[in-house]
Amino acid sequence: FVAPSGKRLSYRATLATEYGNIEITLLPDLAPNHVRSFLALAQAGYFDGLVFERTAHEEGQDGKLELIEAGCPLGTGEIGYGSIGYWLKPEFSSEVSHEEGTVGAFHYQDSDASACKFYITLCPAPEMDGQYTIFGKVTQGLDVARQILALPVRTDSPEGDRPKKPVVIQKVTIQSEG
Repeated sequence: FVAPSGKRLSYRATLATEYGNIEITLLPDLAPNHVRSFLALAQAGYFDGLVFERTAHEEGQDGKLELIEAGCPLGTGEIGYGSIGYWLKPEFSSEVSHEEGTVGAFHYQDSDASACKFYITLCPAPEMDGQYTIFGKVTQGLDVARQILALPVRTDSPEGDRPKKPVVIQKVTIQSEG
């Protein structure tokens, strides 16, 4: 992630929704393959028109977990689905932790099976550290993510945590600096 001039490049992704924008600063030094994949998918328009398919409000032995997920190629968020033809190996880093506003690569049981699905945490989630690749941080729009998290959800199975009214990612734009 270096410009022809030799300067390091930094990237920001802006996710436009009807509730407002969510701006994410990407972390290529920590997760280069995940950032490269996210950039390629965003620039190809992959995320445009997909929905935030899951909102999680969970209580566990390590405390609460609140997050929103998007990027499912089927738009359903069904467990086990999430490949678009390739998988990414984990890029865990001890330099970052799951704080509020962390953006990471979602996978189901196999940490070698992340691809296009991502999540945004809305509370600290230390139990996820070393289990999921962190590739970004929300720098603006946490209030928008919280609005999405607070929406009423469907209670019919298997979509018990999917917003009743779909929250569409209208467009993802990428800005680079450097």
